[in-house]
Amino acid sequence: MDDRFYHSFLPPVVKVCGKDLQTFSLWHHLVLSAANSPIALGGDRISIPDLLIAVRVCCLKYGESGIKPTLRDVWWKRKLTKNPRLFRAELEKFYDWMAKQSSPPKFYRGGGDGSVTKGIESGPRCLGLACSLMSRGGISENSAWDCNLGRAMWMDAQFAQLEGIQLRFLDDADLDDSEIDLSTLTDDEAMLKFQNELPEELVGPTFDHWKNKIKKKGGDR
Repeated sequence: MDDRFYHSFLPPVVKVCGKDLQTFSLWHHLVLSAANSPIALGGDRISIPDLLIAVRVCCLKYGESGIKPTLRDVWWKRKLTKNPRLFRAELEKFYDWMAKQSSPPKFYRGGGDGSVTKGIESGPRCLGLACSLMSRGGISENSAWDCNLGRAMWMDAQFAQLEGIQLRFLDDADLDDSEIDLSTLTDDEAMLKFQNELPEELVGPTFDHWKNKIKKKGGDR
């Protein structure tokens, strides 16, 4: 398994604007979304107050929502305003930390009927994940909302696989998009590769296409 998995279950601690941050939880995502934070909603223009609010939110425990600025925040606002380079550095640290906290698994989804995990995509993402942890994993509401975002997504995908939805987790090697010369494979190697990497219904047609087009073309060189 690759680093995306370990970052989700073994979250790194980082100090941003003088505060130690460890877990970017579902609750943090919910509070930031409620505050219309561009950090949670995907905005491309982040201000100093946006960063300071996000740092305060990410120090909250489940159930807490108070994010009034403190004298320390006022001091940091002045400091970052006077030093734009420091602001960019602190923002990059925060985004890097949040990205590691929110790294979902990558997978192929099998099944000829196009089955999907029900209930997750139709409502708020954080609510769907929290409910998945509670209903599928028997986790308490408090623990579910306090769960690391990436960890919740990994567990949600694993629950789906245990329930019979055909998923194959991808690692960094699978996600390498560099060109692969398929013409040099033997029949057995090609079949094994397609069986490992493709949904069942695509294995046969892909193998036939490979044998009639790609392998034959490679032999003509």
